[in-house]
Amino acid sequence: MGDGALCEFSSSVAAVTCAIDIQQALSAQNNAVPDEQKIELRIGVNVGDVIVQGHDIYGHGVNIAARLESIAQPGEVLISEAVFQQVAGTEDLSFVDLGEQDLKNIPDPVRVYRVSSGQNSRSVRVDVRYLLSKPAVAVLPITNMTGDPEQEYFSDGLTEDIITALSHWKGFPVIARSSSFTYKGKAVDVRQVARALGARYVLEGSVRKAAERLRVTAQLLDADTGHHVWADRVDRRIDDIFAVQDEIAQQIASIVEPAITKAEIQRPPAVRRTKLSAWDLYQRGNFYHTQFTPEAADQAREFSTRATEVDPTYAPAFAGIARSWNIRIMLGQTTDHKAAIAASFKAARHAVAHDDSDSFAHMTLGLAHMWSGDHDRAVAEVTRSVQCNPSNSAAHIVCGNVLDVAGRPEEGIVELQAGIRLNPLNPGMHQSMTWLAGAYLNARRYGEALASLENTLLHDVSYPLTHVFHAITLAYLGKTDRAEAALSTCERVSPGFIQKFASWRPYRLPEDNDHMIEGLRQAGWQG
Repeated sequence: MGDGALCEFSSSVAAVTCAIDIQQALSAQNNAVPDEQKIELRIGVNVGDVIVQGHDIYGHGVNIAARLESIAQPGEVLISEAVFQQVAGTEDLSFVDLGEQDLKNIPDPVRVYRVSSGQNSRSVRVDVRYLLSKPAVAVLPITNMTGDPEQEYFSDGLTEDIITALSHWKGFPVIARSSSFTYKGKAVDVRQVARALGARYVLEGSVRKAAERLRVTAQLLDADTGHHVWADRVDRRIDDIFAVQDEIAQQIASIVEPAITKAEIQRPPAVRRTKLSAWDLYQRGNFYHTQFTPEAADQAREFSTRATEVDPTYAPAFAGIARSWNIRIMLGQTTDHKAAIAASFKAARHAVAHDDSDSFAHMTLGLAHMWSGDHDRAVAEVTRSVQCNPSNSAAHIVCGNVLDVAGRPEEGIVELQAGIRLNPLNPGMHQSMTWLAGAYLNARRYGEALASLENTLLHDVSYPLTHVFHAITLAYLGKTDRAEAALSTCERVSPGFIQKFASWRPYRLPEDNDHMIEGLRQAGWQG
């Protein structure tokens, strides 16, 4: 066992009683020693036939006990349902039903209970965290650190706005305000709060005021480990207190969602479900979307397709399929452009049909309409996408791009800036900044377009559209040599992309398409 031990008992009661005695003795000892000297054990107990060979024991029952130990938290005792049936009448023991768990290399799910000494076992409590198919998040009341009791309304209002903004994502359950606010003004242990509320993640924060500025600090914690998933602060001037409150809430919500997605993907195998649900599969596909490469798009589509097979009504998975085709189209990496658009259309329509309130579903349908040249429907769909979830930065970005292509670049710039502001750590920022530059270029604001493009190229040179817009912008600014170099770079990054871009003529207004083509010619394109 290495740093562990396998013990055989003549009865389940003896095994569980010993396990509790060990944990209580260690807890008492740990209170009197420094952290680096503390010893914490995880214990799993199962009942079944065992094979004894010398000083070792083997068997299926032993394997289940070992797997229970692996998913326990330090200081916990987990038992199987078989053990629970034999010890449920034992005085001074209490149990928490964790539901059925998929254990590594164990073919069938095992119902698991957490056991401790305390109230009588007749009141078996259910830990709702283990009954949810998705990880839930609880938002604790934001602490008012201003020293002004009258500012309490701001911190409470900000908490409520964050809860509302997070609930729009629908990617994970959000614990209701009435439950979260029971902890207002209390010093809390995050793990205990999470268990009481049924949350895997806890968001907490504080607000400070100095003169005419506010500073909001927030942190997202994984309640299973106590580790930080994300932490940051937001500083704002108090020009319009309600506008500031709304902006901060949306920004925090837009960052928390991808942070939870990333944390779920990176969870240790011992605490991760082995039988993946539609949600699990979709989130793994969503992870590949952020890489914005043809190969990653194909991986994303594979996971999203598997999710639809698990749940044929799961709208986000169909939206994920459409997004993967959209990425292929954006990168100019399709063997059959029309077929790719048709596949995007089909998946996006399924997504909207299954959930008309899903932001990503309307976003992908809007892009499909844009690819096909139906700009009015494209604008309607992406506008609906933003309305469904105002804190979805991707919805704002796509809405801005669609507005730009539809001949409304100034409106597009506003939406693009909003999306960038909502998620400043977006791994696809180079794409967002390129689209913003395209809107500046289409609005004939060449200086701002160039600044956006050159900032983008400092961080990422993989997106061919960046180089196309860079070449056109430089040409209109009279920097012909640099424009030619930008076209050459684009051809190296993605051979044939320039010709594809010129043939698409994506803009609604003929003069906008002509403007782009003329810029390419001034940059030295011979097509």
